[in-house]
Amino acid sequence: MWKSLSILLLSILFYACGTSKLASAETETETASDQIETASEKVEENIPDKVVEYDYSNEDTLLIWVGSQLDTLPSGANELGLLTQVGTKYPALEGWECIHKRINGFIFEPGYICQLKVKVEKIEGKPQLRMVELVTKMIDMDYYRVNDIWALTHLNTEVLEISTQRPNMEINLKLMRFMGNGSCNNYMGKIEQYNSTHIKLGAIAGTKMMCESISLEQKFYEALTNTRKYQVKNTVLIFSDASGKELLRFKKVD
Repeated sequence: MWKSLSILLLSILFYACGTSKLASAETETETASDQIETASEKVEENIPDKVVEYDYSNEDTLLIWVGSQLDTLPSGANELGLLTQVGTKYPALEGWECIHKRINGFIFEPGYICQLKVKVEKIEGKPQLRMVELVTKMIDMDYYRVNDIWALTHLNTEVLEISTQRPNMEINLKLMRFMGNGSCNNYMGKIEQYNSTHIKLGAIAGTKMMCESISLEQKFYEALTNTRKYQVKNTVLIFSDASGKELLRFKKVD
């Protein structure tokens, strides 16, 4: 009797292994468009897979995700590098590492999440990555949350009661520029830094007309200059200083 049970258990295990291999083979035959569609759904559903840390020196080729924005390298030299993730079928919300300044053959484009097949090469005894294939490229909609036109509703947490031109701002992340009207003058400038929580605006240039609302405009420009952090809550954009104190609140323009 025990011998019969042993044979039955071994049969079940062999069948399960065969089924697993078949499922793996079917997964590998997905088309590129299917992979992109599935990956997009996973990002939207915010379903992260387990993030696995890799020792690149022990790898030949591997699949790697590259994030939609840059971050500061841990070298302490204030250099920017790529956010990468290895060991996940889909890009997870957490677990991004900033350890590569570049991947040879890959051109980084802000706002896009890419999956690459890379080859690990040793240069001067150190492992470096070279892109073999661009497997997947998709827009990171979360990155573009602020990419819109916004009208000012609060200045230093106070509701802005105004009968003249309301200050507004257009943010263009493709060009890394901002522009708008400060209530009196048109203005523009460069976005110097931007990631999922922080934004730093460069010097503001604009016209020099004088009008009744010039005092409001100057306070508005000062708040923009001091902005370091941001939040998006539905159709509301909040700018804060480095300590997290709210400076400006905008409403998305339909």
